[in-house]
Amino acid sequence: MDRTVNSEGSEAHARYKHRRGRDFWSTALLAAGLLSICGTATAQTLTACEQSVNYKPQPADPQVPAPFQAFLGVWVGSWDFGLCGAFVVESVTADGTVRLLYANGSLGGQYAIKAGNRRYTGKINGKTLTASNQSGSIELTLTSPSQLAGKFTAQSNRSSGTFKRQ
Repeated sequence: MDRTVNSEGSEAHARYKHRRGRDFWSTALLAAGLLSICGTATAQTLTACEQSVNYKPQPADPQVPAPFQAFLGVWVGSWDFGLCGAFVVESVTADGTVRLLYANGSLGGQYAIKAGNRRYTGKINGKTLTASNQSGSIELTLTSPSQLAGKFTAQSNRSSGTFKRQ
């Protein structure tokens, strides 16, 4: 360390400033390292099925098995009765727990459906992701790297659909 005296004539003050600068850079490097290890999620917008919904995809932890990571991303398609549906698998953990966003378009007719979206927490078992909430249960099976086969069950209603990776 340079032992020059600062303009205030205090060698102790000069040492303090040097130590404070070193601490600042140590903290900055630590923060940068943590960000590179943990990854950062930037908000994105799903624009599909008459919806514009924000979501934050999380990078998969290196311990997450590749078959689970295959579900991550945006999937858009339609249910067998013509309703547009979109899924965003935002995150997956090593035990197969997922956080997902579902958005649907609107559909007229006797049993009209309004466009909307909701979030689910689910679980992957093999090639199938299952999730449920008060609206019903969803089952998504990975049939290829770019396609999901979906089933939705709510009370006595059942639907199926196909969803493509975007």
